Amino acid sequence: MKTRTRQRYDMRRLALAALLTGLLLAAAPGAPALAQAASGTAAAGKDVVDATELTIEVQDERSLDFRILVPSDLTWVRTQAEENRFDESGTVRDMRQLFVAESDKPGLPTLAVYAAEIPPERAALEIGYGMLFASVWANRVDSVDRLFDEGGAGIMASREVNGQTKRMMINVWRRGLAIVVVRAEIDDAHAAVWIPRLEEMLQKSMVFVNETLGDALEASMERHEMTLPSGQVMPFLMPPGWKPVKPVKAGFPAVMFEDSTYPEGERAVGVFAVPTSVMQETSPEAVDQAVVDTSDLLLRSFKPGLKYQRERVEMPYTAPGFQDVAALNAFFEERLMPDGEGPERDALGFFAALPGSILGLSTTSVQQTGMRGMGARMHEHFVREQLMTAMHAYGKSQQR
Repeated sequence: MKTRTRQRYDMRRLALAALLTGLLLAAAPGAPALAQAASGTAAAGKDVVDATELTIEVQDERSLDFRILVPSDLTWVRTQAEENRFDESGTVRDMRQLFVAESDKPGLPTLAVYAAEIPPERAALEIGYGMLFASVWANRVDSVDRLFDEGGAGIMASREVNGQTKRMMINVWRRGLAIVVVRAEIDDAHAAVWIPRLEEMLQKSMVFVNETLGDALEASMERHEMTLPSGQVMPFLMPPGWKPVKPVKAGFPAVMFEDSTYPEGERAVGVFAVPTSVMQETSPEAVDQAVVDTSDLLLRSFKPGLKYQRERVEMPYTAPGFQDVAALNAFFEERLMPDGEGPERDALGFFAALPGSILGLSTTSVQQTGMRGMGARMHEHFVREQLMTAMHAYGKSQQR
């Protein structure tokens, strides 16, 4: 898993009214609410002769002010239009399109800037938001850029308009309980020239211009800890709305939670610490069996009496970044088929062999479709990331 150091973010919640009304007129009278520098700005050490540095200022919510390079010769128009097509996902609220930019000159991209609030009990990763927006704005996703400058994430996608293909770049950054989205679009005929330039401008030049005091999303989460077999304590964070589940007797430390905000999803997660003496060995086969055992433990605790068959849907694969702290790590994805009537479930297991303990997690959830189901999966991914970050941090602490 790739870890990252975030800036300390503003602990105040996003004031949407300020976001919509507070974009300051920093240019000449009659110009859009943008502060522009001269063309020819350099980005990431490379000469970009067709770029303009643009600053968007948000009155009364200065933590969202950002500076970015954009293509020159675009006309910017403030729109303040509602974007409510993602409300059903539960992962954003009060989303607005703030600006659009386009040009009469052929072969230039169009841009749009958005902002939205994040409900802390349904938060997602930046990459999840990018995929969510692409599910509506595009016909297909072409590639994913997990991390870039300022901790953002990007999606490359495509859509068809009147028989012509348009390439789309959706970049998402989070600051506290808000996200900023910059969406760029270019005709496929000009994509080979513009996509590298847009990546350089929009991803590498993005800078939030003001310092902040803390991360409001992190502050909203609940602190938990688990005592490991070694006697050491591993702290971790969980979003509000995840309620503890009492595990059945396991013979090793286990902490479990269920998602009370999406009861129809029957979603639960468990964290485990298995001593190496219990597993006897840390071979791939032993880890595979540990994944099955802990998944069964989670289901027996969360849904006692449930009968099901397991079907492996993804062969084991490793988590990027864990090779520097774990002797062995592996993900396992499965589908749980009920014996008799009942919904199918998704299950995911992860284990990492760390000094003194085998740390793992297991998730289970009823399969859901539509935008609400997508939002639920996005939030589950966010929760999983918090737990794996805690595991990775513990592994790092054991190397000192």
